[in-house]
Amino acid sequence: MRVAAAGAVLWSVSAAWQAAEVIKGGGEPAGDYTSASLLVWIIIPFGLYAFGLILFGIATWRAGVLPRIPAALVVFGIPLGLALDGPALMVYGTGIAWLGIATLAQLRSSRPVHAGRPAVLAS
Repeated sequence: MRVAAAGAVLWSVSAAWQAAEVIKGGGEPAGDYTSASLLVWIIIPFGLYAFGLILFGIATWRAGVLPRIPAALVVFGIPLGLALDGPALMVYGTGIAWLGIATLAQLRSSRPVHAGRPAVLAS
């Protein structure tokens, strides 16, 4: 998760820097030309983010503490989303949301959520 978090922070810094450049330029986008250094600042943080999430999905699958189906959705949803773009990203997003709900369910209940059993919020 640390790799994904580092990638997300660097990716956010990259987006903020690009926004600052647009503001300095009077609000006009830079155009179609993208410098090599800007591409590096876009691709490397995103790569770290995607790689970290894939590692997180694999670790979640292997640990068996949270349900395995959403971990598989994260692991396979990222490459699927990169290949197909658009609606295919919903696969990865569904996995992340499901893992978040399962984590909340586990925190709210006294029993752990085991792999193979769906997470249900405790009442």
